[in-house]
Amino acid sequence: DVVADDAGVVMAGSANQQGWMVRRDLSGQHQWEALYPGGNNGACPQSHPARIHKLAIDGGTYVAAGLCGTAAMGQPNVADGWLMVTDHKGGLLWDRTFGDGDPNGKVDEILDLVAFGDDFYMVGRRAGQAWYLHYRRSIDAVITERLLGPGGLHAITTATPNTLSDGLHLAGVRDATGSVFLIHMDIDGRVDCTCDNKTLSIGGSSCEEACPGGCDDGEVKVTESARACSSITTQ
Repeated sequence: DVVADDAGVVMAGSANQQGWMVRRDLSGQHQWEALYPGGNNGACPQSHPARIHKLAIDGGTYVAAGLCGTAAMGQPNVADGWLMVTDHKGGLLWDRTFGDGDPNGKVDEILDLVAFGDDFYMVGRRAGQAWYLHYRRSIDAVITERLLGPGGLHAITTATPNTLSDGLHLAGVRDATGSVFLIHMDIDGRVDCTCDNKTLSIGGSSCEEACPGGCDDGEVKVTESARACSSITTQ
């Protein structure tokens, strides 16, 4: 992933089975580079493999998310979702893992995030399920967590730029069909309605109730009051 500010760019990913970040100025000159985990004081031990999928700027810090292996390199490994925050020079401030190291060998990983100060809204994959979670740093607690059916969630964004008042948009892919699905969710984790070859009922709302006659594959009900389905693009 890549983020930019007025003075340069920071790139993130993985190198040598570790999370990796590098910063260059606007002329392309190298400024700093770091591998993570960089020590044994964090939630992800230094000897464990790690990968960064998503990078964001939050004030003067960088927020990165991905996965951390549940065992040392070279050993049989599954993974937990991993969130970390660094200072402006890449120094680790804190990190946290999420998930349970699925014993069936399925990877837990965070693929995208939205950071709002002390709150982190994240999506990814957990034990083969599309995964959403809201974490609050000040109390070190997961506020909301949802598993939304087989597949993975690959993108999250605010429904209205720079505000949470209109909720969040989440996008993912169903493993079995390869179809893209879209979810509109409020910040408390309530889902309006999603239809993807079957009725998905969450928070007391179902596609059949909201859209009489059911929805076609790849359709999503836009608002609770609309009582109608509107088509979205599927691939």
